[in-house]
Amino acid sequence: MNIIPEIESPLSENYKNFLHELKVLSDELGKNKSIKADNIIIEQNFGFNAILLCKTLSDENFNTAITYSFNMRDKNRISLFSDLITLNQIGLKNIIISEGLHPMKTVFYSAKPVYDIDVVAFSSIIKSKSINNLIENSSINDLSKNNVTYPNDDTYNVGDFNLGVKVTASAPIDMAKIKKLVYIGADSFIINSFTDDIGAVKYIKKEGRKVFIHINELEIGKTFNSMKEAYDKALRLEVDGLIIKIISAKTNILKKF
Repeated sequence: MNIIPEIESPLSENYKNFLHELKVLSDELGKNKSIKADNIIIEQNFGFNAILLCKTLSDENFNTAITYSFNMRDKNRISLFSDLITLNQIGLKNIIISEGLHPMKTVFYSAKPVYDIDVVAFSSIIKSKSINNLIENSSINDLSKNNVTYPNDDTYNVGDFNLGVKVTASAPIDMAKIKKLVYIGADSFIINSFTDDIGAVKYIKKEGRKVFIHINELEIGKTFNSMKEAYDKALRLEVDGLIIKIISAKTNILKKF
């Protein structure tokens, strides 16, 4: 079972320095057989553009799969539509989406959340491969009925994305959402915490989808006594991997594992 690092785009850090630290981290983690250094997840936060960072890393690290992670909290559907076009045109095909924590649970507690669309609806849009589904009826062009001048133009049609969705699995309603996402065609699931009810993990694996457990490195020493304890618990669940959200590329728990 692999450990995959995830890091947010930082708020106040030099872009070139951050990029250098990520490259150093990738090289160092490559020496540890347990850690999947050929896969790094970059999560868009309030910092600099994570798509730009993903593109740069992808161009300079041909053996590394770069995954762009973003949420429904910070952007409306038009902005998400723009992201899909950009990702499609620059060839970034690995994405993870989530609802996103409410700002009250972040350092930007006074920010106003968007939540214009949920992960189920957006996943359906992604897996339909047509951006037309993002555009509402218009008196000029009824794009929702595919009445476009150039229906085969790449601008209007996104290709296949390897779609991962962050979910919780602690209530019956969560299981209903997971089943909808499986039906839509989500490729993998990232469960936001360990749960005593492993029914969701078993169901996802039975449906032939990958499932990962996601934890924050700050949980090590609190929820878990050690990194090894978290790893062993994920191993017992027979998941495909453990995603660790690290705070810094320069100093983090993975370098000590």
